[in-house]
Amino acid sequence: MAYVHTQTGILYPVLLLSILCCATLGRAAISFSPSTFSSGEDGWFEVSWSGIPPPTANDTNDIIVLYATSENPVQIGQEAPLSYVYPFLINQTSWSLGTGSYKFYLPNYFSDIQAVYVRGGNVLPSSPIQGVPPPSKPVEMGTWMDQGTLTFNVKNTGPVRKVLSFTSDPSVVRITWSAPQARSPVVHYGKSPKEMDGKATAMEQSTFAASDMCTPPATSLGYISPGIQISAEMTDLEPNTRYYYRVGDSSYGFSSVHSFISPPAPGIGDSALKLFVIADHGAYNLDNSLYFPGGYGQQIYSYLSLPKPGLEMAVQSSVVATAGLLFENGGQIAAEAIEKRVSDGPDQHGIIINGDLSYAFGYISRWSVWMNNFKQTFSSMPTLVSPGNHEADDPQLPLGAFEGRAYDSQGECAIPYYNLMRPPQDDPRKLWYSTDMGPVHFVQLSTEQIISPGSEQYEFLESDLMGVNRSVIPWVIVGWHRPQYLDQPNFSNVTGDTVVAQKLVEEVEPLFARYQVDVVFSGHIHQYTRTCPVFKGTCVGYNDDGSAKAPVHLMTGNAGAPGLYYSYNEKPAWLEKQVFDFGYGELEVSMKNLTFSMFTSPSAGKMEQSDSVTLIKPEGWRPDQYAASALYDSTPATPSPGMNQLLFNTDVILPLSQMVPGLVESNQELAAACFGPQTDLFAYTNSPSANQMRPIDSWLHQATLFTFLNSTYQLPTKPTPESAVAQYTLNYLLNSYMNVNKLGNLPPGCH
Repeated sequence: MAYVHTQTGILYPVLLLSILCCATLGRAAISFSPSTFSSGEDGWFEVSWSGIPPPTANDTNDIIVLYATSENPVQIGQEAPLSYVYPFLINQTSWSLGTGSYKFYLPNYFSDIQAVYVRGGNVLPSSPIQGVPPPSKPVEMGTWMDQGTLTFNVKNTGPVRKVLSFTSDPSVVRITWSAPQARSPVVHYGKSPKEMDGKATAMEQSTFAASDMCTPPATSLGYISPGIQISAEMTDLEPNTRYYYRVGDSSYGFSSVHSFISPPAPGIGDSALKLFVIADHGAYNLDNSLYFPGGYGQQIYSYLSLPKPGLEMAVQSSVVATAGLLFENGGQIAAEAIEKRVSDGPDQHGIIINGDLSYAFGYISRWSVWMNNFKQTFSSMPTLVSPGNHEADDPQLPLGAFEGRAYDSQGECAIPYYNLMRPPQDDPRKLWYSTDMGPVHFVQLSTEQIISPGSEQYEFLESDLMGVNRSVIPWVIVGWHRPQYLDQPNFSNVTGDTVVAQKLVEEVEPLFARYQVDVVFSGHIHQYTRTCPVFKGTCVGYNDDGSAKAPVHLMTGNAGAPGLYYSYNEKPAWLEKQVFDFGYGELEVSMKNLTFSMFTSPSAGKMEQSDSVTLIKPEGWRPDQYAASALYDSTPATPSPGMNQLLFNTDVILPLSQMVPGLVESNQELAAACFGPQTDLFAYTNSPSANQMRPIDSWLHQATLFTFLNSTYQLPTKPTPESAVAQYTLNYLLNSYMNVNKLGNLPPGCH
């Protein structure tokens, strides 16, 4: 999903603290246990510190920051931080004595890691977000107090971050892995872990430098070396067969043995194809540490995690935990559920991920974290991916779709996506491809690149769909990131979600109709929705034989990325199911049946089936392009609900509406003072230049609209964790909005 990046430094936690005299620095000590990263993909490492000069009451924002560098001392503001924690929140007593410890879970970054105790300011020179002007005056950097080193032993590090991927040939599966160095890398594979007689020499060894990407922060502060990416192909695979493999190098070591199931052969057969389906996931820190860059939700989490000395520690800890689930660690729910399924030995053939994979935002270390979140999955089943706005969008993206006005990859422009995931497109600049597996023809497209009639991608799509033999392969599934149908109106500009959706309907849906596409998978909006068989916003239903007359659209953007949900006040005609909880999908397809099921959980724990749909292809079904096109042409368009019906749907904005202590209507006088016609906020949101979906014609509606942005009540004397999360979250969001649009401050009493 696209985030609205603000244009103010408050997007990131500003840690402005007192600078203490450093007379006692000689006694300070920071250490890692163990002290050497000697092997493996990841591990737990305890950072301990002691002898830090005693803090004052103003030093609650002391932080322990990790950096991937051998530099000692680290130059604060010159290196990209990996993650951080607040000693004050770990243990107040230890913090007051200048001691403490914390266990970090670290991927293998192929680098020494430095743990630095910082006091007295920020650790980033400015808000490193595309389109955000630099601060009016330099940001004061924090004071380096001491640091300790986790030493990386390059000689003992074998292959890490292994990713299987489908290719255009279903008898060939590619394996890509990363290593700090390689001499003669190979993959050994076979049907038994004891008889891996197949051998393939690496077909490619490459890496990407900061200069290979497009713009900052990916080309500057956000870059760390990803090591070498090595790819090899396992060929001549028998269909629907479990294969075992290991990768590596005789000089530097091999991986452990992994296995996967090859896909069913294209065409007629009894074997069903089974795949997981997700979109919009996002890396999460298993150790609950924080990180600086990130999207809107993570920025809220960083704000909520700032120590608040006036709040009881028990409540504050609950605030951080609750906010973490809502705004940063939602991806843990789906990832751990899928990882568990994988460890239990599932029979799935692969996983589809339709965009917004890691949410690295130009900070390459986050790709390592995200790939570690799925380390069992990616080494045990091939991936089928498409790029999202947070992988690809940049003014310099080749064939970019948004007139140079999209910045959401923060300079990555799909380079890490391509190199680390290795989708099978022929040209790394053209992010689309197709493949056959069992009874399904898959087409993976890029909504971030031009797909209008006459474009290269459009011509590929038309030629590809035209060439599918539907008597052999009855099902066609399209995967891409941005949806054609969404219950979230956004007409902000050329990248507005509804603007893009309407354009995709107008320009691409006629192709889907003519060639009778069955299912369209998407993401982008952080929820799950299922449509009826739909053309032009109109439900067209099913034929007498039970087959659908039009594609069913399945938006699986609920894999973990946070969202502040709003929707049309009136349910769109095409919407059959909508789920806001985090989860993942499962797809099972045979020659005659296609079943998709969504499994969700509002919190970590048991996943439950929240939706399921089955489509059928009766015996002897054959496509009829002329009848399909005629139906499309004769179908009247059903417009989306009128824009004057737009209201923020406060009963689905995460649990926030349940957390807000009271309703705006119960204190209309205060609400009028905060949101009424005399306020700058009201004037702005009713002006033609406002980035709003419609004018708000009354201050009460205005107040209702911003209920999710700010509570007009003070916290109760003994706040609950939920009310505290609500208060701080809403306060942060509204002040961000005011700041972005240069509206000054809220009137007194509205905080």
